[in-house]
Amino acid sequence: MSSSLPTGSMVKSCWVTRNFPHMHRTLLSVPRRLQLSLTGPPLAKAFIDAHTAVRALHGAPPLTWDNALADSSLKYASGCVKGHATDLPADVGENLYYTASSAKINLDDPALVKSAVDKWYSEEANWDYAASAGKGTGSTGHFTQTVWKSTAKVGCGIASCPNILIGGKTWADVGYVICRYTPSGNWDGEYATNVPKKK
Repeated sequence: MSSSLPTGSMVKSCWVTRNFPHMHRTLLSVPRRLQLSLTGPPLAKAFIDAHTAVRALHGAPPLTWDNALADSSLKYASGCVKGHATDLPADVGENLYYTASSAKINLDDPALVKSAVDKWYSEEANWDYAASAGKGTGSTGHFTQTVWKSTAKVGCGIASCPNILIGGKTWADVGYVICRYTPSGNWDGEYATNVPKKK
């Protein structure tokens, strides 16, 4: 990411779908009604499969599911707060994804899982392998965390958040997907080793 960061510093980032042009603005919610996905076995498998598919392209080993990370992801998602948690330990990475639809969002749909992981991975187009850094101004932190070779575990949660204000517009029924990873990725000075070129 940034070469101005000191060695050992970590960069975290978030992803907002094209429906949210103001991706780094504060998100407010009125959590009167909240649906949660417990990311039980079917969705846990969907998250593992989606991550494994993109990690395999880079020779990164599959991740294992971590219930503690899933619980903390779900708890944070249920708060409907836009932006990364500020109290995560340094060894925990985090990817965020928001999506809105005119139809009710099905939190148990594996397609939502795949959509989140595919969006994170789509940042690969912004990655310069020769420089081990992002090229231009496009985001890369989701991509690099998703394929980070030394990351071993993942746990994810999904919530449906009502009445969320983003960029001056209120969005209803926003699907909020959070995955947390350990050991965390995105450590400056370690990109060349942990974000190898596609095989």
